[in-house]
Amino acid sequence: GSVSKLFSATALGVLRVEPGGKIAWDTPIIEYMPEFALKDTYARRHSPLRDLLAHRFGLKADAGDLYSRLSYSSAVILHRARSRDPGHSFQAKWAYSNLGIFMAQEAGARLARSTRDWIRTPSDLISSTRDELLCSRIFKPLRMHRSSRQQAELFKDENHTTAHNINEGSDRCRGW
Repeated sequence: GSVSKLFSATALGVLRVEPGGKIAWDTPIIEYMPEFALKDTYARRHSPLRDLLAHRFGLKADAGDLYSRLSYSSAVILHRARSRDPGHSFQAKWAYSNLGIFMAQEAGARLARSTRDWIRTPSDLISSTRDELLCSRIFKPLRMHRSSRQQAELFKDENHTTAHNINEGSDRCRGW
């Protein structure tokens, strides 16, 4: 859900302030992931994490949002991103797309793997996936042991929330 975007930006921010801070908001993502590609070659060369997280890297709204729901691997999602048509010029406007969040998370997971000095215990092996990035940088340090990025994991616990909407004319929420 949309809260995961906040967690992703926070995990990347933790990487930024860790010893050796290997990540910067305004460094083009291609420096972290050389295979990052978009049809717009200018956007490919210049898209920083900041613009990926803020949905300002030129893709159409909702571009690629179904990729992760279709269980595509990270490599397939990155490859498919290069075939997405731009919706507008780089940084010209905001257009909601989870694909930018995915790419920022992927860059962070790769950088976290190379930040060995952050390991606190042998079982705290540095992130190899986007899930582990959030776990190692947010959930574990904050002892959020019942938290996960994966919906299926969350619903295994009886103590969870679900999406809701407000019934018109009522102060009660109803489930979807």
